[in-house]
Amino acid sequence: MTFLHRLRTRLSRSRPHPWLLLLPTAQGQPWQWLHQGLDGQRQAGSGPPPPTSLGAHAALVVPAQYCSHFHVAAPPGLKPHEWAQLLEEQLLQPADTLAVACIGRDSQRLQLVACDRQRLADWQAQAVLLGVRLERCWAQMQLLADPAPGAMSVWRREGDRCLKTGSGTQPRRWLVWPDALGELPQPWAGLLAEPVCDDWPPLPADLHRLPSLLPARRVMPAWRRALDLQPVQRRLATSCVLLLLGWQGVLVVQQWQQGAAAQRQVQAQLGDVSNVTQAARRLNVRLREQADLRVRTRQQASLASEVEQWLQRHPGWQVQRSRFDGRQWQLQMSGAGGSIDSASWQAMADRSGGRVQVSPLGEGLQVNVDFAEAL
Repeated sequence: MTFLHRLRTRLSRSRPHPWLLLLPTAQGQPWQWLHQGLDGQRQAGSGPPPPTSLGAHAALVVPAQYCSHFHVAAPPGLKPHEWAQLLEEQLLQPADTLAVACIGRDSQRLQLVACDRQRLADWQAQAVLLGVRLERCWAQMQLLADPAPGAMSVWRREGDRCLKTGSGTQPRRWLVWPDALGELPQPWAGLLAEPVCDDWPPLPADLHRLPSLLPARRVMPAWRRALDLQPVQRRLATSCVLLLLGWQGVLVVQQWQQGAAAQRQVQAQLGDVSNVTQAARRLNVRLREQADLRVRTRQQASLASEVEQWLQRHPGWQVQRSRFDGRQWQLQMSGAGGSIDSASWQAMADRSGGRVQVSPLGEGLQVNVDFAEAL
């Protein structure tokens, strides 16, 4: 991490940020929430948080009755995954089912907070359903300020009181005392109660510095959080991207296949060509040839009509053979009755755009019409 990056990070944390705090409640009651804006104004309620607060930094506040607080000696160099080993003799459930976090240390002693891992995961899932992206997770007692020596901080809630004592060199202790049990036990009963909080306590000036029970996520700018997708939306967007990539791949394959087929057709029509210019020249020649063929075909059809009319006028004659190769039309005719007038055949050919040659052939005649000469 460069110096400039560290400096930007510190400046970002030093600036005030809006916060949205979610406090789960027992027995399926609506969650409580607190929204504190940039100007310090607070808005609190229960149930789903208002849409205007969803762009703020969000934190889950674990109710005090679901946390266990320990102040234990720890050897130097202890790894985070080894914290649970310090509590094996004090825990009432397997260590692998608990999430253990360190919220402070002094004089080779650690302040550890443990809560049920599955319960924590369930709360995180419920926060996602509320449209909230959690960035921090704190124990309820962490929001209470450290009291003066000989005093205790009190957060009164429905049915119980959350108590906190100890500061400086004094050991820090937490206590959740239900109202149904009556008076506080000793030595709590002899402590001076600082101003009691019935709703939410005053929040620390810089909540970013408050140790989190979960690994801290990278803080994103407000515009990035506004565009951030929930897991269901993210999966849908991923599926759409994969579908789009697959469709693009299909189009590329189809275009490649069509290009290969077109290339084969060009080779079949024009032969092997080395460049586009040569292909264009051969194509122009082929187009002219096809245009000429269409003209000669129309000429041949016109002359065929003339011949059909001539045969109707000379019923003794008939066509024995007809052949058209695209340039010349060859007719072999046989019959009798009347002389053959070459001039009349030439007139028919002229009207059709061809040149005719009439030759005697035994008892008939052979007529050769060349349409290419007229083009």
